[in-house]
Amino acid sequence: MDAENEMFDDNRTWQVATRLQQEHLSDPKQVVEAMSDAVKAFVGEAEQSDDLTMLAIQYKGKG
Repeated sequence: MDAENEMFDDNRTWQVATRLQQEHLSDPKQVVEAMSDAVKAFVGEAEQSDDLTMLAIQYKGKG
């Protein structure tokens, strides 16, 4: 939540994911870092209201 008690909701998550896709950013570590940065920027100086867990998986096709 930010200082106005607004949540970083699914819509915001999709917006960041779409931007990352447009930038051709697909490395799982970079995706998690970019999403984390977006959440931190959104929250600003507000006190942390919940934990943050993320998982990114990269499919590399059949071996």
